[in-house]
Amino acid sequence: MGGLKSPIGRFLPVCFMCLIFFVVYTIYVEFVCIPLFQLDVDEQYRLFNKQKEGYRQLVYFHVLALLLVWSFVMTAVTDPGYITDAWKEDETSIYSCKERGENGTYASLREFRYCKKEGCYKPDRAHYCRQLRRNVLKMDHYCPWVANCIGFYNYKFFFLTLLYSNTTCCYILRNVYNEFIKLYFDPNSPFNKLFYLSLITILMLVIIGVVLPFMCFHIWLILSNKTTIEFCEFQASGTYNYNLGALENFKSVFGSNALYWFLPCGYPAGDGLHFPGMFRCLSLMSV
Repeated sequence: MGGLKSPIGRFLPVCFMCLIFFVVYTIYVEFVCIPLFQLDVDEQYRLFNKQKEGYRQLVYFHVLALLLVWSFVMTAVTDPGYITDAWKEDETSIYSCKERGENGTYASLREFRYCKKEGCYKPDRAHYCRQLRRNVLKMDHYCPWVANCIGFYNYKFFFLTLLYSNTTCCYILRNVYNEFIKLYFDPNSPFNKLFYLSLITILMLVIIGVVLPFMCFHIWLILSNKTTIEFCEFQASGTYNYNLGALENFKSVFGSNALYWFLPCGYPAGDGLHFPGMFRCLSLMSV
């Protein structure tokens, strides 16, 4: 869970991501979309189908870009979840972690986990984040690219950022490819346009190559109702099982309203403090 310690260093990856987005946006709009409008040709000689394609690409691209930026911002600014004062002060909430029945399932039979750094007992699935210097509900990991921890309240936004990153990159790559091939085999093609289209093609391939496997891993985590931390711990001990079935696992992250599933808004199911599931006994863990 390491990261850049200084405030400036912490936000450097975020600035880098913004720079990448700006470069990709500028190249795609200037060298792919705008030429389709044939602004250098007399209006009477402009091809309507090319103009129509230009409008289509601009609209689709900006819809995807909006969803991507919206998801990215929500991931960065949304608090992932913290242990409330009510939880810390309410002993019944703490003891309810030991044994309870919810909808026919049994909650954790683990011993209580006490956090020495925050000075309180931790709910199930909460972990201490060194970067935020507090416990995070249903912590998945700390993401330096958004300068925020990924937890209960912003995990959906994080996944949508991965989803729309891949979707946008694939859309750009699809539209750039044909133009790039034509320019590559045309001896009269301008060098600057060929250079920038080569650059954006390489960027898209690199981003897809990195983000797509990561997104597939998180799809599996969502359908299994695991976090990255729990996946790592499960590999060692095989003790976690919050699995309620693929659909219920999906709803626990994206909410019950299907209209908001793929929009970076709304809240996950539950409060981040209590989770239904079946568990085996675990030894006491503290940080």
